[in-house]
Amino acid sequence: GVAIITFKSGAIGVVEATTATRPKDLEGSLSILGENGAIEIGGFAVNEMKTWQFADRRPEDAGILADGKELPPNVYGFGHKAYLNHVVSSIKTGARGLVDGLEGRKSLELISAIYESIETRKEVVLRFKALEARLGRSRQTQTSGRLAAV
Repeated sequence: GVAIITFKSGAIGVVEATTATRPKDLEGSLSILGENGAIEIGGFAVNEMKTWQFADRRPEDAGILADGKELPPNVYGFGHKAYLNHVVSSIKTGARGLVDGLEGRKSLELISAIYESIETRKEVVLRFKALEARLGRSRQTQTSGRLAAV
């Protein structure tokens, strides 16, 4: 399936996904294209940096390109283990996680909106608005935009 995401800023995103490749999975990929550069992550477990091109080079670029050279044993790759190790470490030490509940909820809302758009055959406006308090200061975070699955 394909979903077209229109952001408040006017940016457009496209999500293409399937679980129906037979007789075995094809490679997965993630591409981000912008006015200042482009990246493409691909490979059997979405573990290879295929493209890393930016108008301005940074010292950390070489390290990013070197990651992902080891072939994983399955499509789940190595990311789940590293992420879960970070979660356990954050719980033990009280450190802030890489992704908090509000950020996680945004991805769930997007996936739910894609399904809703498929079922209703209509554009769906993302509705989630969350209040987050930090050290006595409140700020509102919002996932906003429109989505149409085709």
